[in-house]
Amino acid sequence: MFVCLLSTSFSDTEVTDLESIAKKVSKEEARFRMFKEAMKSAPDQVIRFQRDGKPIWLSDNPVEVKNCEVCGAERVFEFQVTPQLLCHLKLDTIGELNPDFGSLYIFTCSNSCELPR
Repeated sequence: MFVCLLSTSFSDTEVTDLESIAKKVSKEEARFRMFKEAMKSAPDQVIRFQRDGKPIWLSDNPVEVKNCEVCGAERVFEFQVTPQLLCHLKLDTIGELNPDFGSLYIFTCSNSCELPR
């Protein structure tokens, strides 16, 4: 939580906007804390495999997972690559182009259909 001390006054709209931003930040921080807490059980884990399970989302706004483009079936969670991978890759050199990500989420066809050749 933060307190803003300014000599100017805000309009009702500005106050509402600021409150909305503060709530969003608080919600994102809570989600990140949940992610960190879940990762504590296996801090070196790079891949979380759990077919048809639930991913550990890093944010409250996960993308929509579209159905399989081959058969139209629902896609299910298969595995997750965690950010711990970056530590194992030892890419700490300054000035080089290094990847950065929160998590990679892999979903596959619930029918396990084959891709056309």
